[in-house]
Order: sequence, then C-alpha cells, then structure tokens
Amino acid sequence: MTITTTMTSTNQITIPKVVTDLLNLQPNDLIDFIIHEDNIVSIQKSAKNNLLDTIAQQQAQYGSIDTPELDWGEDCVE
Repeated sequence: MTITTTMTSTNQITIPKVVTDLLNLQPNDLIDFIIHEDNIVSIQKSAKNNLLDTIAQQQAQYGSIDTPELDWGEDCVE
C-alpha cells in the first residue's frame, strides 16, 4: 500500500490518519525515522514515549547539558 502526502515549504508533513491509526499514534508521541539501504525510509512509533526519556538517553550517552551556576561576585547593594 502506498499513501502520499505533501511536504510544506517548512519541511513539515501531515501523517495520514490511516498511518496514525496503524501505529496507534497520539499527540506528543515521538516518531522514529529509520533510514535503510538504498535510501528507503520507514517510520515507527518510538519506544521512548516522551521528551524526558529522550533527554535521559542523551544525557547517558553525552553527559549532562547543565552548566554550573556562575559566580557573579557579591551583590551590588546601595
């Protein structure tokens, strides 16, 4: 089965309802794009269900993105 959709000038697409139903996609679900050989791309619902899971995975791989609090010295008091 082939389903066609249009990409906007801002590189956005609407996922057709038949696909969202098939993948049981809900608002805010993450979607994985899998690039296969010969430039074939498939999509699947991500095993990571939310942004916090993604952040935790990236922190485990790359370390924390938090920066230490800067010491600006003593407060100016008049």
